[in-house]
Amino acid sequence: MFKARMLGTLLIVALMLPVWLVPLHQPDPDAPLARISHSIGAVRGPQVMLEDIEPPEKVRMINHILRVLDIYWTDVAAAEKLRFAEFLYEESVAYKLDPMLILAVIKVESTFDVNAISSRGARGLMQLLPVVAHSRAEVLGLKLSTSAEIFDPYLNVRLGVNYLAHLRDRFRDLNLALEAYYLGPTAVYELMSEQELSLGYARRVLLTYHRFRRS
Repeated sequence: MFKARMLGTLLIVALMLPVWLVPLHQPDPDAPLARISHSIGAVRGPQVMLEDIEPPEKVRMINHILRVLDIYWTDVAAAEKLRFAEFLYEESVAYKLDPMLILAVIKVESTFDVNAISSRGARGLMQLLPVVAHSRAEVLGLKLSTSAEIFDPYLNVRLGVNYLAHLRDRFRDLNLALEAYYLGPTAVYELMSEQELSLGYARRVLLTYHRFRRS
């Protein structure tokens, strides 16, 4: 009887102890993380590494790019459009340029025709002249074997975005940078000195940009 009463008293005292005094099972610090999680009753989460979770803004922007591509690239497979959208996003943000601006340049320059070629010999989506493409490739540590490579949409966008960012930094004004992209830097300087620069090309691109932003 005495033993039973003592056991009951000890049980009550144990229950009244603060939680932090109650000894817990200490997992082996060398045990695999999965076993440690199981031993402390952790809820198993989705098997995705943190670096694999895309920030919401990136996902939203890539989906926005895809909506534009869906309008103009009706004959391109969905998987390829997604790959290109992700690539265009990464190239744009690397130079702190809005992907919608790059899409606007592509729309005005080539209407998304990867095989477009102008009367002056500008090629591809962003209509790069061979001399410009080779120059920007050299800056990026790339080597173009032939001018035909400029038609590759990924290479074309990489070089085109780099060139536009270079002009933005040079002129420190987006309108002037866009005009220089179209006319060439030398022509823009000459027209500025003569006060004859119209900014017509920049207006076309920026109107398209705002339309894409609203889409």
